[in-house]
Amino acid sequence: FTVRKYGYARFLEDIASAQTKRYSYDRRPKVEIIFEPENKLVAVTNNEEIIINAASECVINAGSRQEKHWKILGLFVHELGHMLFTDFLSGQSWEKYRKDGLWYPDQPSLLTLTDVENEKRIVKFASEGKRHLKYLSFLAHYLWNVLEDGYIENRLCVQFPGMFGAALKSLRKEMYDLSESLGSLLDKGQDQTALVQGLLQYA
Repeated sequence: FTVRKYGYARFLEDIASAQTKRYSYDRRPKVEIIFEPENKLVAVTNNEEIIINAASECVINAGSRQEKHWKILGLFVHELGHMLFTDFLSGQSWEKYRKDGLWYPDQPSLLTLTDVENEKRIVKFASEGKRHLKYLSFLAHYLWNVLEDGYIENRLCVQFPGMFGAALKSLRKEMYDLSESLGSLLDKGQDQTALVQGLLQYA
């Protein structure tokens, strides 16, 4: 999988080009497949290149070489989805505003008294030091990424129902089967993980 001269990364680049051109997106990302067991990276994209760690748990735990291929393909399709559907420029603007403690693009509509009180708490927390502001920025980005993942994967499954959709659905099913219930996570005191699982069910 990782040796480029054997053509697997090029194969992924070729099928991305063919599939996206068919649906009028026409993207050909550069693909790099690494094998780094100590690296927690699973897969990532910067909107130009996709990097996939073939030593990540979801790939290593797959049985046959064919099953590993489907897991890598599912990860590849997910990152390609970000390249097709994620607004990276708006994300960069939002990140800058977050670091300055500002809303982006506008202050949210505060429709209830609860909304007003919650906004006051957020502003107060952010004003209590750079460490608080940094944490809020991290949390906002983390939650946005969870929702964005759900959004781009749903669009991929609808607009690429063939091989791409099948590989992504296979990966999603395995991740769902391995996930714990919300009740179990809450019982273990893992409130943040439980929140993320709940968001993913609605994303």
